[in-house]
Amino acid sequence: MRGWVVGCLVAPLTLCVVCAGGSYLVALPRVRTNVSKQMANAVATSVAGSIEESELVSGKFVITEEDLNVNSQDSFGECGANVSTSGTIIYGVVTRITPAGLSLACMSAPEIAYTAVPVVEAGRVELTEIEPSSGTLGFVFTERNVEQGLEGGINRALEEKGLRPIALTLHDGSMTILVDRVPAVNASAQWAAALHSDGGHRR
Repeated sequence: MRGWVVGCLVAPLTLCVVCAGGSYLVALPRVRTNVSKQMANAVATSVAGSIEESELVSGKFVITEEDLNVNSQDSFGECGANVSTSGTIIYGVVTRITPAGLSLACMSAPEIAYTAVPVVEAGRVELTEIEPSSGTLGFVFTERNVEQGLEGGINRALEEKGLRPIALTLHDGSMTILVDRVPAVNASAQWAAALHSDGGHRR
């Protein structure tokens, strides 16, 4: 199969989508999925690092705006995503945290943004009250993949560190998350749970 690349450019409210290196047009859902995964990977790596550095003093740690930086490349004006067979590059997206919530916006056009209020529900960090952009940013950065990218990255980092969020507080430039440690589950218990959920049938 010949290579492909899709570019999403949001600069002066301009959107460009191109297919290069062959006649295969990549389906938009696939592009959006790759963008979501890249966002989650970037956030999970940064948040995990912050957890380690904090040493969980008083059972809490701080997530900064930089921890929620979803970019994989520096930008000098534009914002968007390039998706190709060699990977996904996100650039020019600015993350802001305030006591009212958080937002993702274009560096060159701050009015093109997603806003949301993070909360803790059922042992997970969830984004609520999501207000998607009405501009071209929404073509690739959809409400769904922004939610999956940020939520997925934060919760993956917590799960990998064996932590469960209890509550969070928003500040200017950061959020503080209060956590509990999740008891380790041994292999026998995991097998028994899997067997039970499978109706007692194993092949």
